[in-house]
Formats: sequence, structure tokens, C-alpha cells
Amino acid sequence: MRTRLFVVAFGVVVATSVLPVMAAGLSADEIKSSFIDKPFTWTHTSGVGGSTIHKADGSMVYDLNGKTRTAKWAIKKGKFCINAGDSDEACFALVANGKVFKSEDGKLVYTPK
Repeated sequence: MRTRLFVVAFGVVVATSVLPVMAAGLSADEIKSSFIDKPFTWTHTSGVGGSTIHKADGSMVYDLNGKTRTAKWAIKKGKFCINAGDSDEACFALVANGKVFKSEDGKLVYTPK
């Protein structure tokens, strides 16, 4: 159930509209160079958040509400995609704001540790 909450939180990001003030999304190469093997904290405007690290093999380890979980990540059609299982996958564009990365609608924020 908690894994679904993680995916639902990201699903909210996918379902919402794009803010016109945000820049174009990062390219696949920019996402890879920014995220692979680098620890981040993530927060969502719904109030959930935790820590995460994305591995080069497409796996990721994340913390949600104090519990460590695993998931898969990929870049598909220029979007950052996360699949925590049960065929739930959320994809969204990422934009950089200095060293901070945000979903295209600003609801999901990745901050380097």
C-alpha cells in the first residue's frame, strides 16, 4: 500500500497541468548525469517525501515515511519515469532550478543531499 502511495504521489504530478513559467524539460543525458548514483531528498506538495538514489542499471532505492523501498526508473520519450511495481508507472518532465530539480508542474522537488 505504501508503495502505491509513492506512485500515486508521482501520478498526481503527471495528471496536473504544466506551469507556463517553467523551462523546457531536461534531456535524457542531463537526467542521467544529474541523477545516477547521486543521493537526493524528494518532496511532493501532497506532503510525502523521503530520500532516493538512482542507479545506472535502472534500479532505485527510496525512503517513504521512514521505510526503505526499491523501484525502477527509466527515461521514456524524454520523460523521467518511475515504476514502483504493480504496473504503476509515472512519467514526467524534469526541469532544473539551480541544483534543485522539479517536475514540470513544480509539485515534485528533488534536492541534492
